Amino acid sequence: MNAVVSVDTRNFEIAFRLYLAHSSRTLPKAINARMFFVLLRTYLILGPKEPAAVRKRYAESLMQMVRAKGGKQREVQKIYAIINSKRHPGLYGKEMSEAVRKLRARTLGGVGYLKSVIVRGIRKFQGFRQFGTKRVKSGKYGGANKAAISLAAQYDHKLQSVAIYRRSNPKAIANKAVDGFMPMAKCQVQAEGPPRIGSNGQRILNKAVIEALQDEQVEMVNYLRAKLGEAADQLLANRGFKVVE
Repeated sequence: MNAVVSVDTRNFEIAFRLYLAHSSRTLPKAINARMFFVLLRTYLILGPKEPAAVRKRYAESLMQMVRAKGGKQREVQKIYAIINSKRHPGLYGKEMSEAVRKLRARTLGGVGYLKSVIVRGIRKFQGFRQFGTKRVKSGKYGGANKAAISLAAQYDHKLQSVAIYRRSNPKAIANKAVDGFMPMAKCQVQAEGPPRIGSNGQRILNKAVIEALQDEQVEMVNYLRAKLGEAADQLLANRGFKVVE
């Protein structure tokens, strides 16, 4: 998949400059943090919102009984019919078992493919283990990213992780912003897309990144509003006015 995402960042940059004036972070740290959150939001926006349910649905679909082609008109599980649909003669025995294993892994592992590609980019800016593993006794998630859990509710995203789709050979090339003239953060992710993604990959990614930038812009604006409110309250208090919550 070779997708180039093009977005208008002018309003985002204006909000960022205003945010920076009221932030205690250095410029490079602020840039890297915003990059992390834009990527994290992109991950949460991209489907599916409930990966485990989708994997379960796909697994059940592969196990459904269907009528096989041929003279006997017998029923077989759909996964066997898919494998032998374009083979003559078909696979049987160990060869079929291996083909079933690979098709199942490819189908279930590909759930959340675009999300798994973004994971590679996020990890370049901060440790990111998605939602970790849910502990049976406490119900809490071990190794999870706190920011991901905090933002998940905003996007109606279940606390369920996606697998890294290794068949796509996902890679991320990133440069964090550092001190110096015009610090800048860059992130480029690369992957070989499954056939079912096709040309839709760029459209889906473009839409998700635009939404992520807009949401992060709103977050910064809300932060600025809170700061201005605090400053106004302090000014009134300094002049003898009682500020009532």
